[in-house]
Amino acid sequence: MAVCHTLTRIEGKLSGDPLDLKIFEETGWVLEEATEEETALHNQIMPTVVRPSKQPLPAAEAGMDREMEMFDLPATYEIGIVRQFPFSSSLQRMSVVARVLGGKQMDAYLKGAPEVIANLCKAETVPECFTEVLKIYTKQGFRVIALAHKKLGSRLTWHKVQNVSRDAIESNMEFMGLIIMQNKLKPDTPRVLKELGRANIRTVMVTGDNMLTAVSVARNCGMILPQDEVIIAEALPPKDGQVAQIHWLYTDDASKHLESASEIIDIKMENKGSGDGPHQKNHYHFAMDGKSFSVVTEHFQDLLSKLLLHGTVFARMAPNQKTQLVEAFQNMDYYVGMCGDGANDCGA
Repeated sequence: MAVCHTLTRIEGKLSGDPLDLKIFEETGWVLEEATEEETALHNQIMPTVVRPSKQPLPAAEAGMDREMEMFDLPATYEIGIVRQFPFSSSLQRMSVVARVLGGKQMDAYLKGAPEVIANLCKAETVPECFTEVLKIYTKQGFRVIALAHKKLGSRLTWHKVQNVSRDAIESNMEFMGLIIMQNKLKPDTPRVLKELGRANIRTVMVTGDNMLTAVSVARNCGMILPQDEVIIAEALPPKDGQVAQIHWLYTDDASKHLESASEIIDIKMENKGSGDGPHQKNHYHFAMDGKSFSVVTEHFQDLLSKLLLHGTVFARMAPNQKTQLVEAFQNMDYYVGMCGDGANDCGA
């Protein structure tokens, strides 16, 4: 939390990704960067350093586990950030290589989308309940980030680490845990969305967040009403000689318990008289992630317009996929307006 970020100081003020800023502030640590004079003197090899604040920390609350506290670190404890691999929307993760002052080995720290991080970790370090716990929090609308770590070889010097590939660093990690965050809706959001609805202006969510988190937020802000049903379209690309497939996952109301959350159902899109397809329901919404969107775009063109017509949530979407989604709606003769708060929304 204190090391794995790309924060920097601009005119003395800590700047960077708002999420990284918030997480770093919660650690109570301090970030220091080399001055221009130090950088020139040391031929630009002075790393960014983070360390615990010298300010006295508040007394431990009653019942707090002393083993969980970091108050007893030595006064000279510092960690230098030797190399950074910035967050990539396509990779859904970021990492850093760091070294404790006086330490003999470097460490790699990784954070990002939980399902991505888990796949980069040694299987024995990922808890068996990982998927279950992740669903519990994402279905409640929490934003979840996974953390991982590994020790690097003692022969890996500062100069060598500058040439190591990202894939080599971000592999065989040890799973550390999850950060659970609540990103509350702005007070005006539900009201504005309701006004758009009254004006017969359709709203769609396009996000890089987890699918279940996105569906929960869509319900909370009124884009999906409590009685409405959500059907996740999970499209799989061709593999081992098999053609591309689509599985339909029916998701119950987010207020219900996890035990009744998802089950595979059969949806016959073409048989409109069968009575068991979503076309027979008055209020339903399709949801899909970026991977499924790519597969549908390439292999299920005949279904794309039907999915977009009732699609409300598009999760884990890369920046270029957001642009493709806007263009797909425009091809259906929609006039599209896009609101975003980050650089990865600029293309759309």
